[in-house]
Amino acid sequence: MYKRKIASIILAVTLVATLAPGRSALAEENVIYAQAPEDIINALAAQIPDTRLVLSGKTYTFENTLQIRNMQGLTMIGTAGARIVSLNPDGPVLEIDTCDGVSINNIYFGHETPPGASCGEDASVISVHGSRGVIFDTCDLYGCGRYGFIINTGAVTLKNTVIRDCSEYIGTAYGANIEFYECVFSGNGYQNDAYGRNRDGENTQGFYLWDAENFEYVTSLTFNDCIFRNNRNTYFKREGASGFGPEGYNGGHYTRVNNCTFENNAWDKDQSAAPPADQPDSWAADAVYGALSGGYIPDSISGAGWRKPTTRIAAAESMVLLIEKTLNKSMDIIAAENGWDLFVTPFTDTGSRYITFLWNAGIVTGVGDNRYDPDGAFIRAHIVTLTGKIAEKFFGEEAQGACPFTDVPAYAAPYVGYAAEAFGIKGRGDGTFDPETAMQNQETAYLVYLAYNNWGIN
Repeated sequence: MYKRKIASIILAVTLVATLAPGRSALAEENVIYAQAPEDIINALAAQIPDTRLVLSGKTYTFENTLQIRNMQGLTMIGTAGARIVSLNPDGPVLEIDTCDGVSINNIYFGHETPPGASCGEDASVISVHGSRGVIFDTCDLYGCGRYGFIINTGAVTLKNTVIRDCSEYIGTAYGANIEFYECVFSGNGYQNDAYGRNRDGENTQGFYLWDAENFEYVTSLTFNDCIFRNNRNTYFKREGASGFGPEGYNGGHYTRVNNCTFENNAWDKDQSAAPPADQPDSWAADAVYGALSGGYIPDSISGAGWRKPTTRIAAAESMVLLIEKTLNKSMDIIAAENGWDLFVTPFTDTGSRYITFLWNAGIVTGVGDNRYDPDGAFIRAHIVTLTGKIAEKFFGEEAQGACPFTDVPAYAAPYVGYAAEAFGIKGRGDGTFDPETAMQNQETAYLVYLAYNNWGIN
């Protein structure tokens, strides 16, 4: 199902164009090979019917939403690796408006937002309005967006397409007839907890559907041979303002599910047994969810409870993810550049490559006797010290500052001072930093978010 056969697709299109009876020479000229984003924009602006737009196997980057409007019979085909990305986190990547017969084949779509940046209220990956005969075939729609699609009136088909890693839900629709064939929906709603609750502790839906009361604009979803895996939404779908559900996969209101597979989705869990929602405190929430969206908060932190202590291995993982995101390099590439062997550990109680990476960089040490104590807790002074050392090692910062707190030990004082000046970290509000207390996971997420927004932007 995942195997992409773009060569066959292009060959088939070419043969159809060549052999179709009555096909004019002028129509043959409507094949455009796009080498740059401007080629795509110009081809769509011309609005010539039956245009075939072929994308090479590279990334086409747009400052804002790519719009297809008033097109008839457009085919957009990507060779292997073709990707359309938007740098605008507040709108869709692709918008199709008032079109008839648009076919999109073998293309990745997603936002390219900086680590730590969240997508806005209207940031779907694709948006379709008032259009019929729209087909997405062998595409990959990835987050962020906040959701994979918004479809408002019309008829859309998705075949062998992936919708993944959207922060809030899979899609929303109003007055649309949508059919899915052999599609995969995975990792959506990742900002929710394991029981599908959002940052405010409220239940969320995978698909949000609106129907007019007079049924003039009925929303219909049909899923055939699809896979739903690791989605963090309380409901498979909810409809209208009443918030109805969970109602089962085939229950009510024009939703049909045929021969689909469901694996480890939050809506499969017994909600009555759900513990109280684990949400970060209000002062930390924006930074925590920004860091989650940025991809530098490991599961060892996000899945452990925001008020739980940060373990020494979780701290190492978050720090390395932060370095990777800021430098836009993997730790393996950085290690190779420095001649570090990440498979040779100095410690007897852990083989974590994250810890070995930071040890090679001179950022962490053990607790003695060749031990690292990976499950032990990191205190506040230690984690801020790690951050300062990373700033010195990897970003050329002079991570020394006047410490504004009265209770910080001498080894950590310059680094705490640096973090206070550069990141604006605060203590307990009474002139103290409380350096010996274990760092909470929400505090670690808050710190790395502030660090990225200093290192990654300035």
